[in-house]
Amino acid sequence: VFLWYAMRNALLPQTTALALSLGTILSGSLLVEIMFNYPGIGSALFSAITGFDYFVIYGIVFFIVVAIALATLVLDLIYPLLDPRIRYQKR
Repeated sequence: VFLWYAMRNALLPQTTALALSLGTILSGSLLVEIMFNYPGIGSALFSAITGFDYFVIYGIVFFIVVAIALATLVLDLIYPLLDPRIRYQKR
């Protein structure tokens, strides 16, 4: 009973928070990769910023924006699976 009634209502805010925190995770990767000297998108962005390489900055920012937009799209498509009360078509 708990899983059917309570979890259905509790999953929606958690999935929203998870998808919207993707931007925070990607922006936090810049700091972590610089501090611990990990190779990745954050350190590539930092080296592009310090080297004034604008095309690399544009590419990385575009990649981050597309990743967040796709996460939001997938989140919107998953909502009806989590809660059947949400529908996207007219009755």
